[in-house]
Amino acid sequence: MHSLNPYRPSSVAVENTARHEDEPDRFSLQKRLIWSFIYFYPPLAWLGFHSSWLAAWYSLGHIPRPSIDDPASISTLVNVCRLVSLVCLLTLPLGTILGFFAIFWSPFRFRIRPALQILVLLLCYLTLVGIIGLTIEFDPGRSIEWFLD
Repeated sequence: MHSLNPYRPSSVAVENTARHEDEPDRFSLQKRLIWSFIYFYPPLAWLGFHSSWLAAWYSLGHIPRPSIDDPASISTLVNVCRLVSLVCLLTLPLGTILGFFAIFWSPFRFRIRPALQILVLLLCYLTLVGIIGLTIEFDPGRSIEWFLD
């Protein structure tokens, strides 16, 4: 490879570029993981919220019923999951706002125009949040009613 700098030997230029290309970009990976967590926080929090309901279903052997199966008296596993559920439920509004703003600082670069990438990420995000909103509204399995009972 020919060096563009006339004062630097070409072997040094090849050596420097090879060394930088072989090193893993740790910070880039960390940024992508953090961004992914923030962007996907609403569905992750929603799954975390349902962990107590799923743990109660596992412990009881049937779907937990509101006003009959008390979440506080089922098992230790359910109590631990209730704490996770409570944290997820309380942080969901803030996480949803942060996830929305994460759309504009995506470390991922797709092969489309930046404006189109933002539009695609926005539509995916609004779809995820919309599905979560519908499950809150209709409460299939009555999991929210059971948790708040």
